[in-house]
Amino acid sequence: MGLYLSRRRRGGSLRTRLGVLLAVLVVSLLGAPAATSAPVRALTGTPPTGTTSLTTLTTVTAPAPAAVVLADGAVASRVAVGFRHTCALTRTGGVQCWGDNTYGQLGRGTTGAPSGVAQWVVGLRSGVASLSAGEDHTCAVTTAGAVRCWGSNTWGMLGDGTTIDRSLPVTTSGLTSGVRSVSPGGQQTCAQRTTGAVLCWGWNGSGGLGDGTTTDRLRPVAVRGLPTDVTSVSAGATYACAVTSGGRLWCWGGSQWLAGAGEYNALTTPRLVQLTGVRQFAARLDRTCAVTTAGATWCWGGPGELGDGRNYAPEAPVPARVETLGDGTTSTVAPGQSSTCVLTPAGAVLCWGSGDPGLDDLLLGNQRTLGAWRPQPVTGLGSGVLQVENNYNHHCALTAAGVVLCWGRNVEGQLGRGNVSADPWPSGTATSSSSSRLSAPASPSSPRSRRPGSSDVRAAHQWRTGAIAYRPTSTRSTEPRTRPHRSGTDVRSGQDGIRESGSTSTAGTATVAALPTVAQVATGTNHACARTTGGRLWCWGSNTYGQAPGDEGSFTTTPSEVPGLTNVSDAGLGDGTTCAVASARVWCWGLNLDHQVSPSTDAYVVTPTRYAALTSSTRQVASGLGLTCALSTAGGVRCWGSNFIGGLGNGSSVDRSATPVTPTGLGSGVASLADGAPRCVVMTTGQVRCWSFSSPTGSSTTPVVIPLPAPATSVSVGEASCALLTTGAVHCWGDNRFGYLGDGTLTPTTSPRPVVGLGSGVGAISSGGGVTCAVLTAGTTRCWGSSSAGLGNVSVYSSSVPWQTGTTGAAVRQVAVGSGFACALDARPSLWCWGDSYSGQLALPLEAPKQYSRLPVRIG
Repeated sequence: MGLYLSRRRRGGSLRTRLGVLLAVLVVSLLGAPAATSAPVRALTGTPPTGTTSLTTLTTVTAPAPAAVVLADGAVASRVAVGFRHTCALTRTGGVQCWGDNTYGQLGRGTTGAPSGVAQWVVGLRSGVASLSAGEDHTCAVTTAGAVRCWGSNTWGMLGDGTTIDRSLPVTTSGLTSGVRSVSPGGQQTCAQRTTGAVLCWGWNGSGGLGDGTTTDRLRPVAVRGLPTDVTSVSAGATYACAVTSGGRLWCWGGSQWLAGAGEYNALTTPRLVQLTGVRQFAARLDRTCAVTTAGATWCWGGPGELGDGRNYAPEAPVPARVETLGDGTTSTVAPGQSSTCVLTPAGAVLCWGSGDPGLDDLLLGNQRTLGAWRPQPVTGLGSGVLQVENNYNHHCALTAAGVVLCWGRNVEGQLGRGNVSADPWPSGTATSSSSSRLSAPASPSSPRSRRPGSSDVRAAHQWRTGAIAYRPTSTRSTEPRTRPHRSGTDVRSGQDGIRESGSTSTAGTATVAALPTVAQVATGTNHACARTTGGRLWCWGSNTYGQAPGDEGSFTTTPSEVPGLTNVSDAGLGDGTTCAVASARVWCWGLNLDHQVSPSTDAYVVTPTRYAALTSSTRQVASGLGLTCALSTAGGVRCWGSNFIGGLGNGSSVDRSATPVTPTGLGSGVASLADGAPRCVVMTTGQVRCWSFSSPTGSSTTPVVIPLPAPATSVSVGEASCALLTTGAVHCWGDNRFGYLGDGTLTPTTSPRPVVGLGSGVGAISSGGGVTCAVLTAGTTRCWGSSSAGLGNVSVYSSSVPWQTGTTGAAVRQVAVGSGFACALDARPSLWCWGDSYSGQLALPLEAPKQYSRLPVRIG
């Protein structure tokens, strides 16, 4: 493993140096490149003493560090920077992470999918006292003094006695209390107890655990020979250091001078470093830096820039003074793979080192692309910074206001700007707006191969918070990805991004009719409708069977009013069908193979037709699976259409019914129909009853009671079924192939299980297309399940725990999930949709280069 680390880290630095020299030489010989989309200018002059004798460097005007938008308006108290992921500790003691998730670094119960949007770590919304990130794992110390870690565990760095990667936090063995601080490194982790004792665990091939051996440890072991007055500890790639109250520094492990004790070979026990008066220090990857009580900066370890004007510095076997930083100029230091940053007493940040983004290295934040061999201020930070963190290829700073700002590479979304890109200067953010282009990572193999207008599933969706359900014969593939996307596509070029509906793009201009003020939204298999505050219905998307306005057999990308309907109060959309309640009567149109629209024998009905067989006043309608159900104002349910797997709910064995029938026991006392396929109801008592696919057995032909821990306020039906309880919690049951239940597992269940990470703050839910979304009372939206249905963020992976969607800039009031897409209505009210648009669901212009968006797009 030590050899592997040497190749990975130090080899990377060598490539950087060679690349820098080559690039500078080319610029010197050929001149600065012509201006491109980013302004380029050449700087000439005498190089600093000790540098290669070249006279031209190239700089690029790049954006200043951008603020990370934390979930739920949280304010940060500390930032922790990993290899390609970042985490923040909030002032309320919670933890949020973003970026790479190959090993579960986001702590969300899933692996693989990177995220450019900050997400809460499951189980750590409060109660955390300190936080630190290593290479691919992160650890926290709770207020009770326990250590919780998650992410990569290849060498036992999590300390739980295994080598299994953990996508949810686990408690380190034996460290349930009494811990002061923890420091994850590359392949090992160290912690300090309140007694001053230091323990380490993980890979020990270079003696980085300090126990006198080179034996790997899956649980914490004590470091031998340290003084008892240790005040802090920091772990690097394969080594660690600790400082005492007297300012003496001890290091162990590593090789090639990493311990700073003048010893090339690895040290299996601590050795005193010849540096006194150490006030603060940090070990990172293959170098260590320290700040003395005089405010001087010292660094040592592998070859790298010492800020002394040389673009190549030899290995430093013992601490070397950063001469360009005088006494009193440094408060803290943050070394990284190919650069180092310091925080001044005034709260400014200076960085130096390599900065060639073309070789997957750093952008230093000072607009220089080919490195800075002396400390340079980071553009746009100013003063007022409390903390700076640095790792392999990105940096982050924390301001006094609790704002996290990051800069550098963003290949896994580690800058927290809402996107994932190989571009070192990403332009996207986590927040949508009426004037911004929303980008997502390119994904040539993502599940987007359906033909425009095709319908390969049988589905249903009903109003309010929407849902969808599939026949078991569906052939649509929802298999999740197993590897993170690393295509390197430049998202600024629009390769995989689309413009907001109605905005100008390189593909042309979309002209969308002015959509009146929207009160509610509903989605079907591949079409959507919006009810306006004036009681009208506007629809768009697929019109294969006449379910939307326009020419049947096609689709429309422009929301259009459904003619002839007024006083609309509710609607339910299914697979090729639309139904609405207008003036307390049911009207339906679209696909009619099972008489779900009309008792007639017509295959489809292209204009709204009143369902005359219902004589009582109706307040709610739901359509799906070739079935339609209506709830009367008196609280009784009537259903008609397909009886597939007992869909009619009356225990009959008929294939279909062209006349309404009453599901057993639902003649009265019903409060609401399920959002989605009509196979569940909520009774006035809060009891949930389900039949057909949604029953515990998946085949009951009459309604059965679902055992829930509290009364329900609503129920939503999709690939799984979910109920929102009066407590604000969500419980789900049924299929769980791609994380449909949101419980952090892939195990199906016949008994409801709580969705993790939501707590009791949910106001509405919606299920559809293998995805369920929840609207939190705070106005944010979180989704989980199959990626093919669109989770509303940059992820192309399925998730078994809730992920926050891209925001719309205002609190969300309602969400409706369709088949491969979803829509949300915010408080302005503005309507936004994301996912597939092959049938016009997102109202994108037909000329748009991509007919989908992983982030919300404004409609109308």
